[in-house]
Amino acid sequence: MKQYKHRTLVKAPLECVAEFYKDRSTLKRLAPPPIIVKFHEILPVCECSKTELTLRFGPIPMQRVPIHSNVDPHNDFTDTQDSGPFQKWLLRHSFHYLKTDSTGIIDEIQVEDRNHPIWGLIGSLMWINLPVLFGYRTWVPRQTLRN
Repeated sequence: MKQYKHRTLVKAPLECVAEFYKDRSTLKRLAPPPIIVKFHEILPVCECSKTELTLRFGPIPMQRVPIHSNVDPHNDFTDTQDSGPFQKWLLRHSFHYLKTDSTGIIDEIQVEDRNHPIWGLIGSLMWINLPVLFGYRTWVPRQTLRN
C-alpha cells in the first residue's frame, strides 16, 4: 500500500475554509489544467454521499465514484473509492484550527494499485502527479480566501 501526506496552510479562519470546501462548486475549481472533470452528480458532503465524475487526461476518460464517510461539522471527511482506477483509494481530508486567521489542511491518502496493465499504468501516473495536484489545491484556496 502506498501512502501520501500533504499539508496546506491557508491564512483564513477555520469557518471560512470549511465553508469554501462545503460549496460543491469548489470541487470543479480544484482540478488543475490540463485535467478536465465532468461531474455527473455532486451531493453535499455528508455521511455516505457520493460524487460521480469523469476525469479526462487527454483522450483517456476515467470514471470515479468516491463515497464520503466520517464527516464532521468542520467538513473533515474520508473519501473512499467505490469505483475508479485503484484497487483501493482512501483519502482523509481534515481541517485544523491554528490561530484566528490560519487553518491547516491535511490530506492523507492510501492507495493500492490494480493488478491490470492499463489501470495499473493510469493509477501509477495519477500517483506520481499527486504533488502537482495538491500544489494546485494549495494555490486555489490561498488565492480565493486571502485577506
